[in-house]
Amino acid sequence: MKLIYIIVLLSVISTNLAKAQTTDLVTGLDFPCAFAFKGNELYYAELEGDKISKIDITDPTPVPITVLDNGINRPISLAFKDDILYIAELTGDEISKIDITDTNPTPMTVLSGLDGPLSIEIKDDFLYIGEFFGKISKIDITESVPTQIILTTDTASPYDFEFNGNDLYIADFSVSKISKIDITDTAPTPVTVLSEVDYPHAIVFDDDFNLLIGEYFNDRVIRRVNATNETVVTGVDNPMEISIHDNRLYIAESDKISVLDLEILSISSFGHELSNETKIFPNPSSDFIHVSNLNKTTKYKIYDALSSLILEGTVSNNQSINIQDLTNGIYFLKFEKRNTIKLIKK
Repeated sequence: MKLIYIIVLLSVISTNLAKAQTTDLVTGLDFPCAFAFKGNELYYAELEGDKISKIDITDPTPVPITVLDNGINRPISLAFKDDILYIAELTGDEISKIDITDTNPTPMTVLSGLDGPLSIEIKDDFLYIGEFFGKISKIDITESVPTQIILTTDTASPYDFEFNGNDLYIADFSVSKISKIDITDTAPTPVTVLSEVDYPHAIVFDDDFNLLIGEYFNDRVIRRVNATNETVVTGVDNPMEISIHDNRLYIAESDKISVLDLEILSISSFGHELSNETKIFPNPSSDFIHVSNLNKTTKYKIYDALSSLILEGTVSNNQSINIQDLTNGIYFLKFEKRNTIKLIKK
């Protein structure tokens, strides 16, 4: 009977693990669609509200502070260069900027005459711009009057950008694919990276250089690992933007910003132990678990089935962790920068 219970519980966990982990940070928003981090402050744009605000992500109950609520038209993408925040204005057909150190920042036009700018990204001194009908260009932001340099017109609807080295990855929304261009090429040609994706609206790389993708109409975020799509989280309402900061995934949903702790999601190694992975025994256990195959003192965290942090500490090779005070059930033991192990307390 106990075995049947464990099997059923594991089935429930595998089905609902990704659904139960998001935490709402800010609610009641008017279509949040863009993020930009400045230290521990998250700047975000509300597309329908024509507004830019910020929150302190170290605050457990962050209170939004208005940064700019006039002079911009449907801000859809943000990017920082030092203290200058660049803004893509969808219906304003321009890129503007503000100095966030100003008490009352006023937007200044950087480049106008665009055709529905959707996405912007900064690398070195260049601002890369994606427009509604597929044009990707760049400008030198050190120039007082920058000249737009066309890179390619061979995408469909570049809704989001993300750099990996000199490769600019593109979420090509309307044709349901991820492509990339090499910005060092004289005439870059988009190369399809991934076509097994549905209406990608947002992309970001994690610390292991795996690509995370927000699928707008599927209400989920997936991660591309070893040529396979893994579901990170479902039940997020039209993810418009995603960003990672300190191993936490921030998601812009239709009327709120939510966050997901990615540390607990490093569970893809279950059932595939490698020789260099940390190992524990006995498992199940009622009191102590012995840890082996560590090459140095390592931090660990134990999460319950709902992803709540239950216990944390440090352990060295061939030492034990005391789990006597844990309630009987299933847990996830995460070793810092190493594997995660499913642990059963009996």
